Amino acid sequence: MFPTDKAEEIKKALDIRKQVFQNEQHVKKEIDFDGLEYESLHMIYEYDGIYVATLRIRFPEEANSAQIERVAVLKQYRNRNFATRLLEQTLKYLKSIHIKKAYLFAQLKAKNLYLKTGFQVVGDIFVAESGIPHIRMEMSLENKEI
Repeated sequence: MFPTDKAEEIKKALDIRKQVFQNEQHVKKEIDFDGLEYESLHMIYEYDGIYVATLRIRFPEEANSAQIERVAVLKQYRNRNFATRLLEQTLKYLKSIHIKKAYLFAQLKAKNLYLKTGFQVVGDIFVAESGIPHIRMEMSLENKEI
């Protein structure tokens, strides 16, 4: 797993997202690719020389916080803990750059993944622009061993 802002690697991350969000979940391209790709930091998980999972991080104006978005794992690599490992490494990275809070808007069907990683539900279920139910989750990184 590594963070990247290189165009070639971002394209690989976007390819994973296209397969997961557009092809599998039928999310419209303009919703998934929202123009924030080059304002974001992308994390990519590599396994046996293949990019299998990705997420992006944005740093909103809220001080010392990071928003994790677009978590995606290729279908044939799911249920092998790649998402968990990607999240754990991402949280370690965020802590190393002195981020105090990470938050995300989880697809409801993935809520347990985030709970097991240490996130807590802090909002009500809502239907996102994609038409998929989501819920806000947060994690304090202060005083947390990761």
